[in-house]
Amino acid sequence: MAHLVMQFPRGGNAGGGGQPGWILKCKGWETDPNAYIYFTIQEQNWENTCKAIGKPDWITDPAYSTAHARQPHIFDIFAEIENTLSLLINMKRWPI
Repeated sequence: MAHLVMQFPRGGNAGGGGQPGWILKCKGWETDPNAYIYFTIQEQNWENTCKAIGKPDWITDPAYSTAHARQPHIFDIFAEIENTLSLLINMKRWPI
């Protein structure tokens, strides 16, 4: 079994549990130690995520439309999500 594990690199923060996830800064992170969120990208919510971050074109863009296609862009995707979160005053109003 160990020989199988050695074939695949660790996913780090962006690949655990089969769903890409990352710790992102939210509005006020500079002074609030709790202004962070662990955000996962789930296939069933991808369309809503794209709309919420102002990237509706990613829904049908072949470079982003599937989980496999998104992998090379995962850090850019999380940067876009973090940018949106850093502007929000109230997370309860985020339309996801």
